[in-house]
Amino acid sequence: MEEVVAGIFKFIGRAIVQIFIELILEFLIKGPGYLIIKFFSNINEKEPTENKIIVVGLLFWCFVGGSTYLVFKYGI
Repeated sequence: MEEVVAGIFKFIGRAIVQIFIELILEFLIKGPGYLIIKFFSNINEKEPTENKIIVVGLLFWCFVGGSTYLVFKYGI
């Protein structure tokens, strides 16, 4: 009986982690990436690829993190 309950809790835990990771990927990485690409691209250009959106989103957060570090470290 304990194995069944442990299996159910494992499944629920994995589902919650998966939802959390998906939310982070969708909103915090893909969101800024998509907005930045759309802002700097032509109106007639086709939709950006998923990989391009993720790379630009990660670069955005690296820039934000690096800028924050420099501001607090050196007062720039």
